[in-house]
Amino acid sequence: MSKSLNMTSSLRIIMLLLVTTCTVLLLESNHWSFAQIFPNTIHLFLSPNGSDTNSGNSTSPFLTFNKVVTTLNSMKNSGRYTSNTTFIVNFYPGTYYVNSTTTISKSNLLNDENSPVIWKPVNGSKLGDVKIRGGVPLPAKLWHVVTASNNPSAFNMLPEKAKGNVLQCNLTQAGFKSSQLAPFRTSGFAYGSVASGNELFFKEFPQTVARYPNKLTTMPVADPGIVVDQYLKVGKTNGTNWMNFNASLAVNRPKWPLEKYPFAFGFYYYDWADANEPLSDITSEGSITFKTSSVMYGIKTGQPFFLVNFLSELDQAGEYVIHDEMVYYWPPAPIQQDTDVHISVASALFSIAANAQVFDSLDFGIARGGAIGSANQLRNVTIRNCNFNGFGGGAVSLQGYNNTVLNNTISNTGQGGISVSGGDRMTLTPSNTLVMNNTVSAFTRIGKTYRGAVYMSGVGITITHNEFFDSDHLAIQWGGNNNEISYNKIHDVCKATGDAGAIYSGRDWTQRGNIIKHNLIYNVKGLGTHGGSCLYLDDNFSSAFIFGNIFYNCYRGFLLGGGRNNHVFNNLFINNTISIHIDDRGLNWIHQTEIPKTLMDNLLKTPFNTSSVWINSYPELVTILQDTPFAPYRNLVQFNLISASTKTAISQPAVSTYSTYANNTFDVPYSVFGNPSQLNFTMIAGNEYETNFGKYNFTKIPVEEIGLLKYEKSDSTRPVVEPSKKPSSSMIRPSPSSKSNGVSGKPRASISIAALSMKLEWILFLLIATFHVFSLNN
Repeated sequence: MSKSLNMTSSLRIIMLLLVTTCTVLLLESNHWSFAQIFPNTIHLFLSPNGSDTNSGNSTSPFLTFNKVVTTLNSMKNSGRYTSNTTFIVNFYPGTYYVNSTTTISKSNLLNDENSPVIWKPVNGSKLGDVKIRGGVPLPAKLWHVVTASNNPSAFNMLPEKAKGNVLQCNLTQAGFKSSQLAPFRTSGFAYGSVASGNELFFKEFPQTVARYPNKLTTMPVADPGIVVDQYLKVGKTNGTNWMNFNASLAVNRPKWPLEKYPFAFGFYYYDWADANEPLSDITSEGSITFKTSSVMYGIKTGQPFFLVNFLSELDQAGEYVIHDEMVYYWPPAPIQQDTDVHISVASALFSIAANAQVFDSLDFGIARGGAIGSANQLRNVTIRNCNFNGFGGGAVSLQGYNNTVLNNTISNTGQGGISVSGGDRMTLTPSNTLVMNNTVSAFTRIGKTYRGAVYMSGVGITITHNEFFDSDHLAIQWGGNNNEISYNKIHDVCKATGDAGAIYSGRDWTQRGNIIKHNLIYNVKGLGTHGGSCLYLDDNFSSAFIFGNIFYNCYRGFLLGGGRNNHVFNNLFINNTISIHIDDRGLNWIHQTEIPKTLMDNLLKTPFNTSSVWINSYPELVTILQDTPFAPYRNLVQFNLISASTKTAISQPAVSTYSTYANNTFDVPYSVFGNPSQLNFTMIAGNEYETNFGKYNFTKIPVEEIGLLKYEKSDSTRPVVEPSKKPSSSMIRPSPSSKSNGVSGKPRASISIAALSMKLEWILFLLIATFHVFSLNN
């Protein structure tokens, strides 16, 4: 009896070991793991109709984000969950209104990529079903026509044609606290990106603060090339805080001196520096005194500006003014639904302080600041497949490592789109941050300059396969080392500014190892004497490898402002006023500015001649101070093709003395391209430029791969984009095949049906044999 029991126990152990071994072999042979096959997943649920006293399960969902964060941290810190646990926050369809920022705080345990938190709609939802709004609706019943009896002072300030059309809403009576009232405020180049005051939205489209002169239209515009802002011109000025202008055409000017909170927005000295400044005085004759003792950079005659936040100029549909607790508004259509009109309240939606947060397929909108920002250096934060609309700041701001912004649509933001930074410049440790397949448009509603679709700073960041358009100033502002900007489609930017660039960086000798390749940039005109450039390396910037780009229908294709070690080759310049600009500013006028000090300060902040990592990476930088540092040194601008734009601006003899500018082919016939007017820049088959490499040294540009990808949005795997290799200093062929589609998935478990069947048959055979032996012994 005991012998039989021992036999039975032994066979059971053998059977268990056999099954376990076979299963492990099956999984490992196909690169699977137990965590992938049997994941530990915890679900929490949210609903606009939920309650924070509920349990948070699918039938008893929570109401607020703060309750979810508290619950998540409690669960993570409990020690009851393994390191491979995934936490999923499921949103039921509906609109979630938030009046303040939700901080996703860091837990003590499970704060890495092995235990991500995924914020997403419940299964079966589509994009737009879950809306997160940082504002509140102002229902129809709160609005009343402004009359002489209910508000005589406001009624008397209104233009005659506005009387009977302008409505008012008292925010205090609507339940607003004083802390939720944010007045119209100072902003612009000198003030950085700050949250706006409260803004008004009609059917989720931002409305216009009343101004003079009016915009061309306050309604959405289909053509991204149209500039809707209209400007006055500065007349006489004391150069600091007083100016006048021609006010003779302004019908409502007698009421200007009575304005309660008047402002003026303008480019008061430079076309690349904006400011929205409060006024201490304005007369009906057009004399303006600013509250500040000196507007930044001063004031210059002829510069553009407009008056704004004037109740006396509320004279067209789509305009509004908020004075203290009272909103005055001329809606573009009758307010019928309680959700027709929203006002922004929250300064931001989410502030992230925890790693491994994933936001997927959510619709974010309407806040005074941004949507999602990291409070510190984070890892493995992913924002994918989301919509962002109507923010007073930018949409997304992330710092740290292995962060991803993928497949998002961003529009109608006040001060930029996406900001990413990370990596360690002292050690050249890469951030491995990816910004890919995003569409960013209309991103300078409030701050007009240096509020790009993307701001990038750090090491090892990739900006690829995006589309950026409709901006008053630049599209990409970047800095750092070993970064890549590639396969992007950029157009209709720098619309209202001058001396600007679609892709811009400047004033640093140490930002090396960067690659700008295979971008299509078009319709960049700019204003003023200096206009706009597709690619602008400003004030001795050094350095970048620039190849395979297409610059079309712009004022200037490429501007190299006196820098060093920049390599520009294999690019197409088509139908630009000026194709190539190279100057020697470092040998002349910049020494009357602060630029040399900035360059030297930036150099001495880095271990450029002491760190072996830096010395091996950038040997040309080691002796820069002994190599005429301010000269345009060892730039290579060659083997480019230029069509319908023969004008250049080359500072000689300095460029020939210090750099190579040669072997560029001008007068390439327009007929060699498919159809540039339809953005078809593929060169016809058999053309001599791509086939005669010995003469032109030109390699085909992968035109069909530029721009957005058809990326499967249901795929949760982060794309793997291999960094481009640094080209040699001599012209080499940048192989289009090195990046066939710009994206590849992580290696996944791949197993054929036949192979799987064979493995399962062997396991089944062994199990049957074991059970057979077991039965014989019983």
